[in-house]
Amino acid sequence: MASLPHPRRIVTGHDEEGKAIFLADSRIPLEATKLGASLGVLWETKQFPADNSGTEDPVMARTTDLANKNGVILRVVDVEPGTTQVRMSGV
Repeated sequence: MASLPHPRRIVTGHDEEGKAIFLADSRIPLEATKLGASLGVLWETKQFPADNSGTEDPVMARTTDLANKNGVILRVVDVEPGTTQVRMSGV
């Protein structure tokens, strides 16, 4: 069970005229693991450097692996009190 509140994530983009717009405003649920930690993906890119010109929220098509070889994944990790070791492989 996560001890942190679910993080709020606000995503912005640009319309056809180049003006800033809101794309998403939501809470990201932290997913509990059996290893004593809860994880949530805040942002992900599919390439580096990132192309932020679209209006698609990149978290909607998440990488299922722990790492993304072509981009980056920004996660929040909440390690529960009393946890002595958290292994991230196989999460």
